[in-house]
Amino acid sequence: MALTAAGRQLLDDGQVLLATANATRRRVQRSVRGPYRLVVGFRAGVVITRTLRAFGAAHPDIEVKARRVEWDDQERLILDGTVDLAYLRRPIREQGLTLLPLFTETRVAMLPADHRLAGKRDLVRADLDGENWLRYINPGPDDVPIRSIEEKFEAVASGAGITLVPVSVAEQYSRPDIAYVPVTDAEPDEVLLVWEAARRSPLITAFARAAQGLRGQG
Repeated sequence: MALTAAGRQLLDDGQVLLATANATRRRVQRSVRGPYRLVVGFRAGVVITRTLRAFGAAHPDIEVKARRVEWDDQERLILDGTVDLAYLRRPIREQGLTLLPLFTETRVAMLPADHRLAGKRDLVRADLDGENWLRYINPGPDDVPIRSIEEKFEAVASGAGITLVPVSVAEQYSRPDIAYVPVTDAEPDEVLLVWEAARRSPLITAFARAAQGLRGQG
């Protein structure tokens, strides 16, 4: 037995609708418990301090919290109401979400410090041909999931593979056994502000406006 095309669409849509209903319930329960709170998610390397401070100054009655999200839960945490909106990186499963592009970043190769290319000033993608790449976005059946930047460090430093990361990650996270080298022709990494498409919240609108005004500045 297998789902028809219509059945698959119903399943996909139903999951989004269920997540939206649960998110609404969670927000109502949260508002009953006390002051309104805005929870802002962010991916590793994305600095949101200035936007949080600017929004907090304009809305002193709103409690603003930050929570790090990972590539494999970033959409779910928005749709189920755990975070109200988030700074995400592509790839993004867009169903049920509103996406506001903010800025792009160059990407660098994360290499073991003793790698043959670790001392280079910069690289092109062709220089990395034949390298073993970490497959955490599309893992094989026997691959151990890699979710966080810390897990990437361990995998790269141990020689399991290499990967590309945004330059902001290289600026914020360093280890003596890890080297970063710019890759001049790598596709830029895009950072977007994302929230549930069905939300009609003046606070989200205000935060998005603040984020646009400070795009790329944290």
